[in-house]
Amino acid sequence: MNTPKKTRAEIQREYRQRLLERNADETREKERKRWHTRRTLKKVKCIADISERSQRITRSRWRKQKAVNRAEKKRLQTLTPPISGDSISNGKSANKLKNANRCIRAYRQTVMALENDLESEMHSTEKYKKRWLRLRLSVSKNESTTSTAGSASTNSSIDEENSIWPEAGNETARKEVIKSCHKSHGNGVDLETKKLIETFLTRDDNSRVTTGKKQTVTKRKDKRQKCLLLDSLVNLHEKFCAEHSDNNVSYVTFTRHRPFWVRQPTAKDRDTCLCKKHENIQLAADKLHQLGVLKKTNIEELLKQVCCDINSRECMFRECEVCLTRRIVFDADGLLKNESTIVWFEWDNEKQEYEKDGQKKTAKVTRKCVKRGTLKELKTKLCDSVRDVLGRHVYTIRHQFRAYKHLKETLDPEHRPSSSECR
Repeated sequence: MNTPKKTRAEIQREYRQRLLERNADETREKERKRWHTRRTLKKVKCIADISERSQRITRSRWRKQKAVNRAEKKRLQTLTPPISGDSISNGKSANKLKNANRCIRAYRQTVMALENDLESEMHSTEKYKKRWLRLRLSVSKNESTTSTAGSASTNSSIDEENSIWPEAGNETARKEVIKSCHKSHGNGVDLETKKLIETFLTRDDNSRVTTGKKQTVTKRKDKRQKCLLLDSLVNLHEKFCAEHSDNNVSYVTFTRHRPFWVRQPTAKDRDTCLCKKHENIQLAADKLHQLGVLKKTNIEELLKQVCCDINSRECMFRECEVCLTRRIVFDADGLLKNESTIVWFEWDNEKQEYEKDGQKKTAKVTRKCVKRGTLKELKTKLCDSVRDVLGRHVYTIRHQFRAYKHLKETLDPEHRPSSSECR
């Protein structure tokens, strides 16, 4: 009989089992060292090494898997026959089963009674709620018609149902009243904070509007042009809490009230060139963090190491005598030495030849190139870029957006353009 061909995973599993049978202690020690090596190289990630959002998703998946395993284990225990007939012979198992069934029937009856009571209470609640809405609408309508006697006499002749519920012309007012009567959650966010989050995320210094005709997002028949965030939601949440100290919200609430047309950019969304200075510094920081030399990958956090105050022009332009000699602190316990050769990515301008109308022409193209050098060279390059380039660049951008925002807010209302024209 032909046996099925084994897969590579099965062959590897049998090989490790044979090694374990020969010398269990040596094999376990070898696997332990292998795991620690992979852990040091960041090939194996613990839950503490991933972002907060990934941690929540992972823990939710673990809870679901554990619940499924518990249910399956419980089902198998109920289906598994007893080991011996002693428990059945003395009648203990049978009595336990009768008691369990009796409890189940009692619980079911209790649940059914509670469901009936809940349904009746909900029915009565809806009834009194509708009565209250009718009274509120009628009172508001009577207050608006008491100014003139002629209108009051006309309203007295209107049918009672029509006076309680407005016609099609007043449908908007009716919806507003019903909407205002809906109870909000105890930990809900007020409308002012929701508007602040939406305005903050759609600001020009936090997101950019896409230019493509088809780059739109539609939700519930509301069609909007897609906006792409210019920074991570974690950094934007910290920035929002710093700007609006009176309306501080949690990170989960901040992400929950993000407008549906504001998205995080992906590779396909980058149809235009982004800031090359930011990207090159971020790529270098990511590479050093991967090698275990740098603890933080947020380049604005690196600015705080070399500047006294990131909002001060003297510090960002390297004119402050206190922080003039400050440099980035690297971890000395890295995986590689300073003389080791490494590879990283960097955006650079290259000349590209092409042919048009039978003539050869040259154009500059921005491409993501591979750079090679020593670890010490990359450290020096990152430190110099953060000190001399990034500080001036970030301060100039923030100053421009602050001035632009101030001009829009202080502009005469008659000459103020709409939000869509400003963006």
